[in-house]
Amino acid sequence: VTIVQRNKLLIPNEEYESSILLQEILESKWVRILTKSTPIWAENSVLQIADNKGNIQEITYDKTLLALGRDTNIKGLELERAGILSKKWIFAKVWF
Repeated sequence: VTIVQRNKLLIPNEEYESSILLQEILESKWVRILTKSTPIWAENSVLQIADNKGNIQEITYDKTLLALGRDTNIKGLELERAGILSKKWIFAKVWF
């Protein structure tokens, strides 16, 4: 299992110590955690990621679970004026 996280901490909105502890526990269970990394593309069971220095790495996988963001950030975009219906909650489709 590999977790790719853009932030430097696995759970950046929690206390530093909690995030480090969770990461240590997961890594002790053979979970690989790549922080400060951004997914670029995935195709044919290969995920390409870039770290914050621009280094590219490829990871092979059998199955993926992709989570993108937690909150919409559309305040001030005036989507209604552009003819785009906005809703309080926006859900993403999940493909298996």
